[in-house]
Amino acid sequence: MALDRQVEARGADEVARVARSFNHMTSSLRQTLQSLAEQRALARVGEFAATLAHEVRNPLTAIRVDLQVVEEGMPEGSRALRPLRRALAEIERLDRSVGAALLATRVARAGTAPVDVTAPLAAAIAVAVRSSKRPLEIELSAEDGAPVLVHGDVGALEQLFLNLLLNAVDAVREGGDIRVVCRPENDHVVIRVIDTGAGLSEDVARQAFEPLFTTRAGGTGLGLTIAARLAHAHGGSVTLEGSSCRGAIATVDLPRAAAPSM
Repeated sequence: MALDRQVEARGADEVARVARSFNHMTSSLRQTLQSLAEQRALARVGEFAATLAHEVRNPLTAIRVDLQVVEEGMPEGSRALRPLRRALAEIERLDRSVGAALLATRVARAGTAPVDVTAPLAAAIAVAVRSSKRPLEIELSAEDGAPVLVHGDVGALEQLFLNLLLNAVDAVREGGDIRVVCRPENDHVVIRVIDTGAGLSEDVARQAFEPLFTTRAGGTGLGLTIAARLAHAHGGSVTLEGSSCRGAIATVDLPRAAAPSM
């Protein structure tokens, strides 16, 4: 019997009770199997990240150093300088991607110090703006006054926000805007990355956090998976919603930290 089928809980009290117990058991088993599948998938991400570090990052460093030596010896007006610097920028981008994948394997070490979430958020926005191939401004809307605190690691939070922002930057490459809203809501902090880009279907939104899933040529399919794992390590979650017509909203929900006592 498929685990998504339920038994009708009707008839004599004893039969109804057995039916309800059976339905509860199958529901729990289905959730357990789903959790195990997700853990196996994330384990594959960790194995992939370790391989990536060994096979890519070390030679990447050597290539960067060699290109920097060439750049230093090249006159400022040289026609080759522009493509050389573009190559260096791409190497930096690839190195960040590798670093993000590695971070997913070490995320369990995320710290628990109170962090003003607007600081890593602003840092991630700055990097995302520089990564855009067209002029782009990303508006940040946050409450003035007291810091918006969460328990976490600054570097891990910045990577979490950056992965969501880079996804939005890619969505608006043909046009559109991005804005970020950060608000405390009761005992949580909610950050929304809102873009008016190409949009995405419900099916894509549902699969977006699965390891290695991507709809973009040349994409690794790791960015949103890592973002979800980083959020989970901080006791939070990430969701993605949108329409096939226009735009998407990525929402990060993190537990709010109390201000440290004086």
